[in-house]
Amino acid sequence: MAKKTHIDKTRCTACGVCNAIAPDYFDWDDDGLMVEIQSEVAAEDEELVEEAVESCPAQAISLK
Repeated sequence: MAKKTHIDKTRCTACGVCNAIAPDYFDWDDDGLMVEIQSEVAAEDEELVEEAVESCPAQAISLK
């Protein structure tokens, strides 16, 4: 089963680190916060998305 991302918008500071690392998965919404473009992570992108999750200074992203 593929892993999925989740952004806790109450913690998101919209710094853009996740978008810089994994732009196919994260982008800004109309409110200026991050949103998942696609939440299901492809197997070949797992390391990249894990890096984005670990790099989030607000610890707003989880991967399950």
